[in-house]
Amino acid sequence: MHTTFPLPLDFEAFVLSHQEFFHLYAELHCGNRTAAEVVVHEVFLKILTGWDGLLQEDELERRTLAVLHRHVTKRLAREGRDPADIINGPISQNLGALCGELELAPSPIGLYEAISELPARSYTVIVMRFLMGTPPSRPPDT
Repeated sequence: MHTTFPLPLDFEAFVLSHQEFFHLYAELHCGNRTAAEVVVHEVFLKILTGWDGLLQEDELERRTLAVLHRHVTKRLAREGRDPADIINGPISQNLGALCGELELAPSPIGLYEAISELPARSYTVIVMRFLMGTPPSRPPDT
């Protein structure tokens, strides 16, 4: 027989306001929605166990994001994968191909050449957001 206990209202509000980001983050790194849902469920349970203490600290956001990162990293370690599997896989290949195209694209002010010379993280953000039109709140489907 399962007995349910009411969750603290402030915890419920936290979950509702953070669940979309937590799921997107976990899905991006784990590679699929099912794995992300399992990880995020574990994360929220872990956060709930220390909820009262977390509320008394100034760094609630940082601490809860650290829990998310830790759980995602542990899952990937169990699976023998690196974080950001999607980014390091098909998206990385597509971005690499696009970089080659940018180097060949004419631009009177050198915009494409400058973009292709950005550090990897900046290049990825610029290409995905401004050249591929990916909304900032959702990674592209692959």
